[in-house]
Amino acid sequence: MEYNRNDSENSYKSTTVYSYTYDENGNVSKCAINYNDGENQGTTVLTMKYEPLKTGSNPETPTYNVTFDPNGGSPEPEAQTVAENGYAKEPTAPSKRGYDFVGWYWKDELNDAYKVSFDTYVVTGDTTLYAQWTETQSSGSSGSGGGATSYAVSTPSKTDNGSVTVSPKNAAQGKTVTITPKPDEGCKVDKVTVTDKNGSPVEVKDNGDGTYSFTMPGSKVNVTAAFVKNEPAPADNERFTDVPKDAWYHDAVYWAADNGITQGVDDTHFVPNGTCTRSEAVTFLWRAKGEPEPTTTTNPFKDVKESDYFYKAVLWAVENGITVGVKADAFAPKQTCSTAHILTFLYRTMGVGADGWYEDAGAWAEKDGLLKDTGLTANPKVNCPRGAVVTFLYREQK
Repeated sequence: MEYNRNDSENSYKSTTVYSYTYDENGNVSKCAINYNDGENQGTTVLTMKYEPLKTGSNPETPTYNVTFDPNGGSPEPEAQTVAENGYAKEPTAPSKRGYDFVGWYWKDELNDAYKVSFDTYVVTGDTTLYAQWTETQSSGSSGSGGGATSYAVSTPSKTDNGSVTVSPKNAAQGKTVTITPKPDEGCKVDKVTVTDKNGSPVEVKDNGDGTYSFTMPGSKVNVTAAFVKNEPAPADNERFTDVPKDAWYHDAVYWAADNGITQGVDDTHFVPNGTCTRSEAVTFLWRAKGEPEPTTTTNPFKDVKESDYFYKAVLWAVENGITVGVKADAFAPKQTCSTAHILTFLYRTMGVGADGWYEDAGAWAEKDGLLKDTGLTANPKVNCPRGAVVTFLYREQK
């Protein structure tokens, strides 16, 4: 830039010139400032210094909405905005006339497998949590014999492939309760289960007319019914109806099933296009490697319990550098895996690439034919389907 100055004592032109030097990456490495104001002149050189961005310093951490469905209760808790891999805050429990609040569940079903512990439940996407309820225990009378306590007979609010009802919904100890499961069209009853307040099984009788019955114990009970699709298994051992003989994952699916690495979601379906979670991925790898016993007994993850089927697989994977948690105390077992994740996990089982991300694993997979005919690449933004996961394992084993 420049400007002119004229007055009775001075008349001159002032100039300042900036000159830049660039490094091989296109970044400014030096800036030279040449100045002359008619009285003073000189050059100042500024040297630029760049430091790599520290891990975890990205200011654009994704956030997700956590909403709460009280399932007929009130009040409805306010939605929360939670950072990725963070934890929601447990809201005040709602109330519902005639029912006891059991807790919040990540699936709208009264099943302990879906119950949320807010200390360990990691938020990885937009989520709705559902309130679950059991009918409040009530009491009644039994004529001149005095008072007799009645207990609640609870059924799930939703059941896949059918529904279940009971009569009566409250019963005294020793009374007979009738269960009527109703399968959806094309489905059949697989199992009817009754458990008491301690989770102990109660004997159930098949009445032979589509109904079941049991004798009420001295506590409330939970009644569940499981239904399966009424499809006969195909001939010649091709039991998965969703795995065509000419599919590129066909041989890998049956290899995985026959070797105990994974099974179908039921007797006749594998769901090859379904997603694979972090806990499933490390378990498949662990089983493919012969289920080696982890040497460590230290578990740093709040969301991994010793009773979980994937417990040993997670400890083995972490101690062998195959994967780590999403946080120091969180593994996020329900988080889905991309093709980049699966190929990197598999690459690291060979003792290489433990410090890298997916580029080397993708090149290795391409070179060794793991990606042939799949139409997939090592992409961190594309979920890896179940059919591809077992195919990568199968081809790496060959």
